[in-house]
Amino acid sequence: FLEGLWSEVTQPVDDITGTIFPFEMVHSGGDEVKHQCWDDDLQSAQWLKDHNMTSKDAYLYFVNSNAEMISQLGRRPLAWNDAWYNFGTSLDPRFILVFWSNTDHGSYFKSALAAGRQIISASSNPLYYSNANEYTVKDSYEYDPCDCSNSANPDMCVNSTDQCSQVIGMSS
Repeated sequence: FLEGLWSEVTQPVDDITGTIFPFEMVHSGGDEVKHQCWDDDLQSAQWLKDHNMTSKDAYLYFVNSNAEMISQLGRRPLAWNDAWYNFGTSLDPRFILVFWSNTDHGSYFKSALAAGRQIISASSNPLYYSNANEYTVKDSYEYDPCDCSNSANPDMCVNSTDQCSQVIGMSS
C-alpha cells in the first residue's frame, strides 16, 4: 500500500499538472505511533511472532522501510524527532529529522547532529505556534539553531560550524 502511495504522490500526473507533491522531501511521520496495539491485534501479534519481532522492532522496520521506499523514488525522507528518540542510530541515516519538541533540553537535537544527521529545526520554543505558550514574533526571529547565545531557545542549538551545516532549515 505505502509503496503505491509514495509512488502515486511523487510521479507526474501529466505534462501540465506535474506531480501531486513536487518537493524533494517526503515526510513520513514517525510520531505518535502506539505500536503496543499491534500486540493486542491477533493478526499483527501473529505476524510479529512469525518474524521474531517485538512491536517496537516492527515500528523501526516500518519507519526504515518508508525511508527505503521514498529514497527509491528519488526523494529525501523526513521523520519527526520522535523517531530519533525511539531509535537513535538504528534509524535509517537517509532521514532528515524535523525536531519540533524540546522537552529534552536539546540533548536529542545535539546527539542527532553529533551522529551526522541532517535536521530541520521546528523547535516548539519559539517556532511551534500551535502550542499554548506565549511566544512573540521577536522570539521567533531571535531563535537561531546555529547560535546558542540566542535569547529564544539556548537549548535547541549548536555552536559548531560543522554541526550547523547539518541544520538545513527551520520550520514553524
